[in-house]
Amino acid sequence: MKILLVCNTRLPEIAEKEGLPIEKPESWILGHINNLQANSDASIVYMFPLTDSKRKIKGNVGAISYYSYDRKKNICLYSREAENDFYNAFNAEKPDIIHIFGTEFPHTLSAINAAEKLGISDKVVISIQGIISVIAKNHYLAGMSEKDVRACTLRDFLRHDSIASQRKKFEKRGKYEIEAVKKASHVIGRTEWDFACLTEINPEVKYHFCNETLRESFYDGEWSAENCQKHSIFVSQSNYPLKGFHKMLEAMAIIVKKYPDAHLYTTGTDPRELRSFSQRMRKTYYQKYIAKLVKRYGLDKNVTFLGFLNEEQMRDRYLKSNVFVSPSSIENSSNSVGEAMILGVPVISSDVGGIKTLMKHGEDGFLYPFDEPYMLAHYADRMFSDNPLPVMLSQNARKRARDTHNREKNAMDMLEIYSAIVGND
Repeated sequence: MKILLVCNTRLPEIAEKEGLPIEKPESWILGHINNLQANSDASIVYMFPLTDSKRKIKGNVGAISYYSYDRKKNICLYSREAENDFYNAFNAEKPDIIHIFGTEFPHTLSAINAAEKLGISDKVVISIQGIISVIAKNHYLAGMSEKDVRACTLRDFLRHDSIASQRKKFEKRGKYEIEAVKKASHVIGRTEWDFACLTEINPEVKYHFCNETLRESFYDGEWSAENCQKHSIFVSQSNYPLKGFHKMLEAMAIIVKKYPDAHLYTTGTDPRELRSFSQRMRKTYYQKYIAKLVKRYGLDKNVTFLGFLNEEQMRDRYLKSNVFVSPSSIENSSNSVGEAMILGVPVISSDVGGIKTLMKHGEDGFLYPFDEPYMLAHYADRMFSDNPLPVMLSQNARKRARDTHNREKNAMDMLEIYSAIVGND
């Protein structure tokens, strides 16, 4: 079976061979390629974006053939050139399956249109990550006030990148996403939320279920109540509104009243340290907003921004934490929640999107309504004060996550989906 993968980043091996900057591809792409190579005799063709429209790349690295496709510097724009790139590659390779990862960018529609021209639309399957048309319409602003949504820093003004503008960009890309899903014959999802969203857009689409495989490092290591930093909380992302860090700070203001030593860790640049002219020129309004909230709630000594963490550093930060929190306004199936669960880190998550597919309230962790940070604070208190509780949740979560994110099972499920599509089952 020949499988052509349409991805959003290039593999490091391709970048090195072609003299391009090395990007880190999404973990599930590497995991999927490794699983295919370990569990089948499939040949793999890999397609990746290139913003240099004058350059076309094709070649081989190891057992993988690869092609570039055009990407506009403005990622909200549809590329006819990308459509031609896909048409040429599909026609040359004649794959049995064309597997597109994600619907977030216009190239997904370009690939589907190319397949349609070749009469091979029934060979295309799209793996769903987020669904940005739904996110833009319902979730992106994450409860922020109209005043804060429209405010901007100099950097935001010059780049036309205020929070309101970011939402509009999601809406533009979402229009291409909707058109792509309407044309799709097959999609791969993993939660009740993405099933509901996709079948509303295209009631006729064939929905295939397959769980995700996590990053390699997270299959090693186990959380220990004795070895974690007491009263510490880890939030894996804090850089834009829908990740809900502003709501986490609101909950933290309640938590520190009972636990003055409570400490919140997150990734990214500390907005309080962006003081020089050049730093202020790069500061987003959301960063400014977060810095303002930290000061308002008196949390200067209770919040640490850790900067960029690589895979192993992320795993170690999880293991050091008393609790992991996902305060997002929307998630499909959060890889961060999955990573915490498989390590056994006690989890508190907003009850949004597909999270209920991953965990059950009171058994594998705690769920709370996104717009009720006082309930997040309540569950953090229970994690901190009820000693047997987090250990029980940890054990249950690890057991469930080992099944959800089982590498071998997920690889075989994906191969069965491919076989069903090829056989038109």
